[in-house]
Amino acid sequence: MSLRVFVAFRRLMHANRKLIAERLDVSRPTVTVMLKKMAAAGLVERRRDVRDA
Repeated sequence: MSLRVFVAFRRLMHANRKLIAERLDVSRPTVTVMLKKMAAAGLVERRRDVRDA
């Protein structure tokens, strides 16, 4: 993962996948894959937003 992506995730740590995808100019499925890999490496903690249905 590039430093640019990691920094963007840090700045958007409370953002949803849609906003992260828009800021990184990637698709939402790409963000999902990135988040899964980062979570597996212990770099992020994924949490379900209680506002999501």
